[in-house]
Amino acid sequence: MDELYMKEALKEAYKAYQINEVPIGAVIVRKGEIVGRGFNQKETLKDATLHAEITAIKDACNKLGGWRLPGCTMYVTLEPCPMCAGAIVNSRIEKLVIGTKDLKTGACGSVLDITNNQHLNHQPEVKFGVLEEECSNILKDFFIQLRKNRKREETMERYPVLEFNLKKLYNNTKIVTRLCEDNGIKVAGIIKGFGGIEEGAEEMAKGGCYQIGSSRIEQLKSLKERGMEVPLLLVRIPMMCEIEDVVKYSDLCLVSEKETLNLLNKEAKNQNKIYGVVLMYDLGDLREGVFSKEELIQLAEYVEYELPNLYLEGVGSNLSCYGSVAPATENLNQLGNAAREIEENLKRKLNIVSGGGTTTLPLMVGGGVPEKINHLRIGEGINNTQDLPLYWDTNIEGLDPDVFILKAQIVELNEKPTHPIGQLMVNAFGDLPHYDDRGIRKRAIVALGNQDLGDSSRIIPKDKDISVLGASSDHTILDIHDSKTEYKLGDIVEFNILYQAMLMTTLSDYIHKKIVK
Repeated sequence: MDELYMKEALKEAYKAYQINEVPIGAVIVRKGEIVGRGFNQKETLKDATLHAEITAIKDACNKLGGWRLPGCTMYVTLEPCPMCAGAIVNSRIEKLVIGTKDLKTGACGSVLDITNNQHLNHQPEVKFGVLEEECSNILKDFFIQLRKNRKREETMERYPVLEFNLKKLYNNTKIVTRLCEDNGIKVAGIIKGFGGIEEGAEEMAKGGCYQIGSSRIEQLKSLKERGMEVPLLLVRIPMMCEIEDVVKYSDLCLVSEKETLNLLNKEAKNQNKIYGVVLMYDLGDLREGVFSKEELIQLAEYVEYELPNLYLEGVGSNLSCYGSVAPATENLNQLGNAAREIEENLKRKLNIVSGGGTTTLPLMVGGGVPEKINHLRIGEGINNTQDLPLYWDTNIEGLDPDVFILKAQIVELNEKPTHPIGQLMVNAFGDLPHYDDRGIRKRAIVALGNQDLGDSSRIIPKDKDISVLGASSDHTILDIHDSKTEYKLGDIVEFNILYQAMLMTTLSDYIHKKIVK
C-alpha cells in the first residue's frame, strides 16, 4: 500500500514540475482515504511556507476539521526540511513515509532529526526508501532541465538588439581627427547621437578627439564621475535651472545670452573655478546665436573684462541643423572675420573658432573651409557615417559604416497585397502615406517600430534586396519578395541606421544594447 500512496505523492510532484517548481509532492492518508494533497508552490505564490508538506497538512486539517491529525500517514517524495518536519510533529501525524533522502536540508535524520527528537512531545514513525528511484529521478530530471534552460537564456540573444562596435568607432575617430588635423582643425567628439554611452565616449577620446561634447549635461556628468580627463563641452545653450550642474560637470559650453553668462560667472565663482565659454554667432541658419557681428564683439568684450570667473575660449556657429543652410566658404568667412576682430580688440588669440559639425566635413574635404576655422563638433561623421555619401556625396577613405548594426526578429511572414484595401485615412501618426500597387508580394514583419526608430525610413536593410515599406509604433513591414535569402519565422534581419534612428535606438529601453569590443 505504501507504494500506491507514494505514486499519488509523485502525481502531486509532477504538478509542481509542470509549473517550474522543484517537484516535491505529498499526500496524507487516514483509514485508507487520501484526506490531504499538496505540492511545492513557493515560487509561484511567492510564499516561503508553501512546501508540499505544509499544503497537504492544511488540506487535511480543513477536511478533518481540526489541527491534530492522529491516525494519519504522510507520504512525501523528498525528506522534509526543518520547517515541514516541525509541522509534521506539531500536527501529530502518526507515520511519515519518505521517498528519497535530502542530504542538504533533510530534518528527519539526514542533516537534523527533528522527527525523532525525544525532547519534543511527539515522534512520528519514519520510513525511508519507498519508490526511492522514482522520487529521486524526478528531482534529477528537473534540475538537469533547469540548468539547460538557464544556459539557453544566457546564450540566447534578445531582440531587437543594437550592436555597438567600439573598435570600428575608434578607427573612424582616428581617420577623421587626423584628416581634420591635416587641415588645422581640432575635433570635439559629440556623443549625444549614441545616448552618451560611456565606452563610446572613451574610444573617441582615445582616437584623438580634443574634447568630448554632448547636448545633455547628464551624459557629461556620467563621464566626469567616471574620471574622464578630456575637456567636456556642453553643446546646447544651458538652461537656467541647470547652471550649477553645467559648471560642475562640464569645462566649457556654447552660450548666446548675456544673462546666461552672468549666471555662469556667478556659479563659477561659487565653485571657485574659471569656466570656459564659446559665444555663438548665427550665420543664417536661424538656430542659436547672436545675430549681428557688433553684438557678438560687444558680448566677447563683456566676458573678457566684466566676468572674471569666465574665460572666453572662442566663437562658433551652427549650420544646417535647423534652417538647412549649408556650410560654405562665404558664411564661415564671416565667422572667421568676427573672430579676428575680437582678437584685435582683446589683444589675444582665441582658442576656438568652431565652424559647425559633421555637415562641414564635405566642405573641408573639398578644401573650402577658411583657414581661420580651427574647430569642428563632429559626432555623426564619426559614429554613423551613412549620411556623408548618402546626402553630401562625400566618401572619406577607410570610414566603416557598421559602427552600429540594428538587428530585429521576424514575427510574421506572408504574401499580401501592396495596396491597403478600403477607404484610406491618416495613419497612427497623422500622415497619409502613398502606396504603390505592385500586386501580391512576399513580406515580413519585424518586432521593431517607430516607437523605437522615430521614423522607419531611417533604417537601411543590409540585405539590399529588401525594402522598408513602413511601420506602426510596434512593427516594421519589409518587402522581401526579391530577396535571395529564404527567410523563416524567427530569423534576424540586420539594418544600418541613419542619424535619427541612432538617436532613438540608443536611448530606447526596448532596444537591447550589445557592446562589441
